[in-house]
Amino acid sequence: MAKLVVCIIDGMADPPPPAGGVTPLAAAHTPHCDTLARHSVAGLCHVIQPGAVPGSEAGLSALLCCEAAASIARGPVEALAQGDPVAPHETVWRLNLVSLGPRGNYDNPAPLLDAATETAARRMLDRALGTQGYSLMGGKGFRHLCAGTEPPVLRNGPQDACGMTPDTGQSDLNSHCPRLARAMTEANALFRRSRMDLAVWPWGAGTMPDLPGFAETTGQTGALAGGVPLARGLALALGMTAPSIAGATGGIDTDLGAKTRAAIALAAGHDVVYLHVEAPDLHAHALDRVAKRRAIERIDAEVVGPLHMALPDATLLITCDHATDCATGRHMAIPVPFILHKPDGPQDGIATFSEAASARTGIRIDSAATLVRLALAD
Repeated sequence: MAKLVVCIIDGMADPPPPAGGVTPLAAAHTPHCDTLARHSVAGLCHVIQPGAVPGSEAGLSALLCCEAAASIARGPVEALAQGDPVAPHETVWRLNLVSLGPRGNYDNPAPLLDAATETAARRMLDRALGTQGYSLMGGKGFRHLCAGTEPPVLRNGPQDACGMTPDTGQSDLNSHCPRLARAMTEANALFRRSRMDLAVWPWGAGTMPDLPGFAETTGQTGALAGGVPLARGLALALGMTAPSIAGATGGIDTDLGAKTRAAIALAAGHDVVYLHVEAPDLHAHALDRVAKRRAIERIDAEVVGPLHMALPDATLLITCDHATDCATGRHMAIPVPFILHKPDGPQDGIATFSEAASARTGIRIDSAATLVRLALAD
């Protein structure tokens, strides 16, 4: 059986644009993807299943052939990726540092923070959490974690925090986790006193899940090259190899070449290798269509091209875990485009890789697991 490499370009797809418009994917110059698309099967896949919240929890777990993980809590899985020990009784929360809008509302995740600002913000978080019996765990950029013994309460994802003020939507937190609520209030007060344009948004709470292994589900050995803690944590929870890669930050400044080299090396000892890139999703959350297009172009040049050149006999699947609308910054559950290239497979694909061209083939795959099974089939 040929090696399978799955390239997950997070948030790559957009909904159909207004008449006369084009999506960032359609506008991008992607000669490597286009060449593969002409010699591949192309279509749309329902990665996000009906009823699932559109986001990477559901999308990545589905592409990793573990649909049971769609409802997992993000906090403990990210702690696993960071090597932070979590006791069975501990609840781990994801803490997003978010920027403040003009009316003091919670806006999108804070952009790249300079080292001094990040260090100061973590110090204030640590101080506020410590007064309430919580501990600050590892983190970087806008992504941080904390652990405590209060039971988890369901929280919305960061994309649903837009428009909220620091005092809005806290009733469930106050009721179920009063100590954490007091810590968040104190942290935000410290930010304000320090004139930081920041607030902290807790979400993704839960305890460590018990998931079926990737090898058990697929019969294949698997590995993942990526920098986003959720992606690495899910892979590790599924018993896959997911090394820490120097330069893979999980942000827009990630080292694409390092990820690509890691994926190529992992292919030597594994049947299936996933490579995850986050940047298009982050640019879409920032409503920056141009930056999203440029990120897709970089991925084509620095990931897709070198992968195909280094592994010409491998099956290559290129898709995304969900769509992220550049007009709203929100995740969407719409079917997403894919190209499935097999060296000895169909050679009558599409001229260019885009959402519209993929839709015109009429090929619809009902789930990510079905798509991966097609990729694995001889």
